[in-house]
Amino acid sequence: MVKGLALFATCVGSPLFADATQHCPPLRIEAVCNAGVAEAITLRPPISNDGSRSFALTSQNLGGITGDQAILLKSGQSVTLPTGNRPISLAIVGLEGDGAASESACCFSNQHIEIADLCAPVDDVPQTQITAETLPDIGITLTMSDTCRDGACTGVATLTGDVQPDTQVSFNTTPAIVRDVQTDSNVTCSSTAGATLCDWQSPPNTNIIFKIPTSQPEGTFEVCAEIGVGAEPKLRAMALQAALNAQGFNVGAVDGLIGPATRAALAQMKSSAGITQDDLLPPAAMTLLGLGDYADANMENNRMCATARIPKPPLVCDTRSTVRRDDTCQCRLRNMVRLNARSCACPKGTVASGGSCVERKEPKAKAPVSKALVCDRNSTVQRGAECACRYQGMRKLSATRCGCKTGLPALPGVGCVSVNLSLPGSKEP
Repeated sequence: MVKGLALFATCVGSPLFADATQHCPPLRIEAVCNAGVAEAITLRPPISNDGSRSFALTSQNLGGITGDQAILLKSGQSVTLPTGNRPISLAIVGLEGDGAASESACCFSNQHIEIADLCAPVDDVPQTQITAETLPDIGITLTMSDTCRDGACTGVATLTGDVQPDTQVSFNTTPAIVRDVQTDSNVTCSSTAGATLCDWQSPPNTNIIFKIPTSQPEGTFEVCAEIGVGAEPKLRAMALQAALNAQGFNVGAVDGLIGPATRAALAQMKSSAGITQDDLLPPAAMTLLGLGDYADANMENNRMCATARIPKPPLVCDTRSTVRRDDTCQCRLRNMVRLNARSCACPKGTVASGGSCVERKEPKAKAPVSKALVCDRNSTVQRGAECACRYQGMRKLSATRCGCKTGLPALPGVGCVSVNLSLPGSKEP
């Protein structure tokens, strides 16, 4: 089995065979031995029967996709390619419009045809009875539980037919609300919001759980499982990142975002392999990374979708403003107004008080503090905007207060006095 990759779907303004970014559907190829000459009969499959697109084929063995000769393969047309008894690789390029060689490339893929020794005699069996081994047929089935519960949508995915090791399976979900994906140990997955890419081992079935937000509104959750890498650009990007990591070129997390780390790892891989093309992912790089087109004998059983119901999310009441009664959130206080099914609030201009919403009372304004000068009546007298000392012999202690120079208190109505203590019989100096 060959894995598939398509990056950054675009059809506008790309020159023919340059930087093809979307993979073409695989062609049906039957290798036969015709009169001793090995041939590959190539036929467009019905799944890609689009009248607006043709395909151009070139042999990479003869110069790659930039070779001079391209074989146009239109809707319903087959072509026989002589191979010379050796395996070949075809480059397949989808063209818009009528397939003129001057038009833009819409898609690109490689397809390998193994026909070595096809025309060699085997146990005397007539050569006309020898045919190439047919492609394996792998299918997928998917069942989902009827209802998602507690933020988990559960299901079972099973591969059928000729399951190969390391088979890749893509999961797309609608709506893109997946937060995490859990599988059995035989499956390893990388996931973004709506896309999951898994590498499958044996056994062929796995339980799968998609984690979604418990608050997700009621609705339908659809999961589509597809063998190979789906067309979602994030899936393609994750396949590229996983392949680079597997080859030792570290890109970090497989998150589906082509950022500086992924581009640097791809450039390092191309440099180490001697690839000089400027394309983001040239065919040679795709081959080294194992990212060729997925091939299967029956493409019709490669994709399956299933749905589950997302129930109404559980009611979570705002405990500060409501009380849960039965299946409703009732307002906690009288006169409250409902904001939504889960919360209430007091009307504007009211506050919660005493089990009800009451009118908000504005606080009384405080009397302004006077900044006028207040003089000490015992030691000063106000004169204009100053406090003057009331008695002689005083000095200013502050802007509003004076004191006697002797340090003694002033006598009311007298002022500052001096005290002379002398002993009896002593003389005045």
